[in-house]
Amino acid sequence: MWGALRSYIANSRRRLQNFLADDPTIGISMEREQEREAMLGECREHVREIKAILQGDADLQTKESAVYKIVVLCRQVGKPCKDVLREEGVLEGLMTTVSQLEMRELSSDRPSGSYQETFVQALYRALGETVYDNVVNAEIAAHFGLLKIVEASLSRKSEDDVLTEPILTVVNNIIGMSQSTHALLQEAGIVPLLVRFVGCQTSTNDNGRQIATAALANLSNNALMREQMIRSGAVEVLATALLQFPPEAEVEVPLPSVSYMQSLSAVVKIVGGGAMMGTVGGHGEREEGAITFNVNGSRSTRVYDERTNQLVLDRRSVRWMLAYLDASMSDDPYPPDTNIYGTPWKVALSISCIARGSALNREMLRAAGVWTLLARAATDLDIQQHADVRRGGRREEQEATGEKVVMAMRSMLRSEEDVQHSREELQNNPDAKRVLEQLLGLASNAALPTKSRHAAAEVLCMWGCGWEAERLLWLAQI
Repeated sequence: MWGALRSYIANSRRRLQNFLADDPTIGISMEREQEREAMLGECREHVREIKAILQGDADLQTKESAVYKIVVLCRQVGKPCKDVLREEGVLEGLMTTVSQLEMRELSSDRPSGSYQETFVQALYRALGETVYDNVVNAEIAAHFGLLKIVEASLSRKSEDDVLTEPILTVVNNIIGMSQSTHALLQEAGIVPLLVRFVGCQTSTNDNGRQIATAALANLSNNALMREQMIRSGAVEVLATALLQFPPEAEVEVPLPSVSYMQSLSAVVKIVGGGAMMGTVGGHGEREEGAITFNVNGSRSTRVYDERTNQLVLDRRSVRWMLAYLDASMSDDPYPPDTNIYGTPWKVALSISCIARGSALNREMLRAAGVWTLLARAATDLDIQQHADVRRGGRREEQEATGEKVVMAMRSMLRSEEDVQHSREELQNNPDAKRVLEQLLGLASNAALPTKSRHAAAEVLCMWGCGWEAERLLWLAQI
């Protein structure tokens, strides 16, 4: 079976590359469509063979091997295979089997040795791959009750348990793929568990801690999760990772760690998302009456005060966040030589929250070239859409990118000085016309939230773009 599978994967990857070589906006030729259908047909045959093994009377070792073939198929073939796994009922079968084994483990009268750890580990790894980069699968898994199942399993495991990492991967992949699954988290009790795993400094399982941190970072993209994360102590455990470097004035650190960037991304959105953020006008620590959350290496704020109304970062954190946005738009990892790939709209949201935090942040962002990057993000939306389609992405991702880029621009314009600097940047940008055209398009895009359309029109008005922007400003209110 493995030989046939390897041959299929090699051929399907070649076919997929040829299929994606066509411009997705032009359409796909009949020949390409036939090739795609042939590839999916072969994938379906392999999936059905795996399904027969899992449903049959094969020994546990054979079933475990079949489960790992699912992992291989998902990694090598990608989203088309994950759709087939759902359509053929394999996803539901994996979840049902995990549920039964976990319930048996919880049962007080279970027979000795009934909990097959290596088989369960294989099941979780297959589930993690099946829901990754597949919104439909992630939502099905959440509504099946998988989050509640993994909560019961995680709550009785130590941080160094062999199953902790694959289970946390399932959690992160589900909540990272769809914000609609977040409503189920409170019932499942997942957030306090994630905080526990991030905050355990005695654990030797660095990968598990990193995955839990990534999960909190994904949750921080959803404003509705903010209060629950604060109550669970997420800010305090995430802030611990910000202490790993000396203060900026004491030593030069060229690149951040993965844990630093994940924690920084989450902290700025939770802290910067407060209703009172930026209301003091903002001159950093010199501002009288400000309750400031500072990010400056080992001198960073450690305990979050809900009255916080100012966020001030050090220059290197600002520089790293802009590098993260740059890398995400180019589909490059950041930090370099890692497997961390940012999503443009999520990084743009972080920058928006940083800009809201204080005038000092806006000054540092401006000096580090934020307007050049935001202009590129706006003008590259069509290019990014091509890239996302080629990777199996969705138009919703592009709308989210446009929305968050506009909000970041608006957050940068909090004073007359901010507006004047942005105008100068725009005048010196060779793509200024395209930037304005994109903003006009975003302001009139009915698919975007009214608040975002309003923000796009406001930016245009601040840049003196005349009656057209004012017309769109009124339309955004309808």
